[in-house]
Parts: sequence; C-alpha cells; structure tokens
Amino acid sequence: MSETIPVRLNWLLILPVFLLVLIGVLAIWSAGAPFTQRLISSSAETAGENIGSSPTAISVAAQIKNFLKIHVFKQLIFAVIGLVVFIFLLRINYYVIKDYSYLIYLFILGLLVLVIIIGRVTHGAQRWIPLGPFALQPSEFMKIAFVMALARFMMFKDNVKYMAYFIGPVLLTVIPMGLIFLQPNLGTTLIFLPTLIVMLFVAGARVKHILILIFTLLILFSSGYFFVLKEYQKDRIKAFVNPTRAPSSEGFQLIQSLVAVGSGGFIGRGWGSGESGATLFVPERHNDFVFTTISEEWGFLGSSFVLGLYLLFFLSALGSAYQTREPFGRLLISGLVTYLCVQTFINIGMTIGMAPITGIPLPFISYGGSSLLSSFIAAGLIVNVSLKQIPSFAQRDFE
Repeated sequence: MSETIPVRLNWLLILPVFLLVLIGVLAIWSAGAPFTQRLISSSAETAGENIGSSPTAISVAAQIKNFLKIHVFKQLIFAVIGLVVFIFLLRINYYVIKDYSYLIYLFILGLLVLVIIIGRVTHGAQRWIPLGPFALQPSEFMKIAFVMALARFMMFKDNVKYMAYFIGPVLLTVIPMGLIFLQPNLGTTLIFLPTLIVMLFVAGARVKHILILIFTLLILFSSGYFFVLKEYQKDRIKAFVNPTRAPSSEGFQLIQSLVAVGSGGFIGRGWGSGESGATLFVPERHNDFVFTTISEEWGFLGSSFVLGLYLLFFLSALGSAYQTREPFGRLLISGLVTYLCVQTFINIGMTIGMAPITGIPLPFISYGGSSLLSSFIAAGLIVNVSLKQIPSFAQRDFE
C-alpha cells in the first residue's frame, strides 16, 4: 500500500490556505491600529497636550506598539513554522501516519491530562501548557489526532456495519471531549460530534443507526444543559437567543459585533480604520471575533471574498476525498474538512448572531499559534492525500 500514483499539486487547495493566512495577519494588525490611535488621542486630550507629546500618550503608544509586536510577530512566526510543517507533510506518505494514529491520539490525550495538572489559567480557562514565551493548546491538536484515530478504526466497513461497533468510535470521541470540556472549552467540544457523525456516514454506517445516535446525543445534550453546563455557559446561550436581555454583560459582545459588522456596509471602512459606529471596542477582535474586524473594514465584498476562499478550499478538499478510494485517506480528508467547516461556521455564526458565543478561533485567520499550526497541519494532510493517490484493488470501497 506504500506505492502511489503521481498527482499534480492541487492549487485550489493550497492557494486559499495562504490567502486566508495573509488575510489573518492583516486583520490582526488592523485590529490594533484604530484602537491605538483612539487611546493616544484620548490620553493626549486628557493631558491637555498635543497628540504624542505627553508622557501618557507616549506610554500608551508604546503599549500598543508592544501589542502589535507581540500579536502580529508571533502570528508571523507561527505562520512560518506552519509553512515548514506543511511542506514537510507533503514530502511524506500519509499512509505511513496510519500506523502511528493511535500513538499520536494517546500522546495528545496525555497532554490534555497534563493541562489539568499544570495548565496555565487565562480568563478563567485552563487550556494552555506554558512553554517559555509561548503556550501550547493541546485541544487544537486533539481535533486532528481524533480524526486520525477514527479514520484508522473505521477504515474497513465491517467496523461500523453494526451499531455495536459504534462503541469504539464513540469512546474515541467522548474521552477527549470530556477532558476539553473540563478546561472549560465548550466551543472546541462541540466540534467532535459532527465530525464523528460525518465520518461514520462516509465509512458506510447505516443511516438508521446514525439517526439513532443523533437522537440519543440530542437527548443527552438537552439533559446536559440543566445538569452539566455552568451558569455562564447557560447565560451565553440565553444571550444568543435574546442578546438585549443583558446588553451590558452576556449580550454585550454580540451586540457590539453586530453593530460593527453592519457598519462595514458594502465596501467597508478601509483597512486599519475600523470604528464600530457608536461602540468603543469589540472584545477579542483580533482573535475569536476577527471576522468582525474583516466585515467592518472590508465590508460585504471583503467578507464574501473570505467566505469564498473557505468554500473553495472545502469543496476542493471534498473533491479530493471523493477521488480517493483508499479508505484511510478518504476518511482522513472527510474528518478534517468537517471539523474545519464546523469550526468556521460556528466562529462566523457567533459574530453575526447565528450561533452562541463559545470562544472558538477562525481557522487560518484568528490569532493563536496553536490554532494556526493545527490548521496548517490539517491542510497539509488534506493536500498530502490528494497528492499521493494510493491505488485500491478492492471491488467496493472500505473493503
């Protein structure tokens, strides 16, 4: 199974990735620019001096320059690292990874346990392992390890032909979900189940069995709202349904985001000039709410262009999955595309009021080294499968 059929690079997969990363760097830089000028102006006016001449204004300018340096330069560093990893993944045979899928899964699972023990707490969440000036977020890499393990387990149809065999995939799914939920990280937790369902379908599971699983999960989630979710998580869901019920607390971020997105109009306010109308600032506009910055400054046209890049990438990836008869590769692409697609939908959805605010990054764009690196790895694996077609001599798929 190690022999491959030479295939040319699919630039419809590669080009959107690099354009999205570039857009992300520009958006992160821009997210700090208008805020910089407001603070400098406000400080100078408060001091009764010319802008930039007061010690207070100079201090604020230094703080914001430091903000830009840390966030933009860190993002560029991880973009370069991600590019190196991306190129490395193209040079190996993805089928070799199959043999290490379970080991990778267990290793990342161990890191999730380590997070609970020594993880760094930020904004009330314990999600990161400190590594000097940087921090590692294992949950980002667990999404990939989980897909790899599922693809390895379900690569033959007999593993999911009967519902009793769902036990294995379900266990591989709920164990990391539980550890990530404890951090707490509800947003990332929500990605696993749709990915599981899609991969079961692709692997050949019977539709009636999948529907039974979905119905069971819906019942469990409904119960979990009352007995598992913390109060602030319930408040976020309530704010999603009616953000005006608490406009100064739970609904604040969504309201500011909606105003900012709407203020962009058709062509936007221009790069680096983001002002959200009557609002002062959209929290996390360089991170989870980076799409708000893009919408406000680049308008409907810019937002549509970004959505078009995602759509092009996802459709091209699904096309590669369809053309790949080798079961592990097809499942690998299907799972990776599903989690990236669901994550993109949730992130953009929460900025425009179509999904609850859960704190989940936008793939390839949001600030965050772990998020960007994991997105590059996922893209590298997808391109690898499309590039190294392994022939299958079975009469039917997944045999």
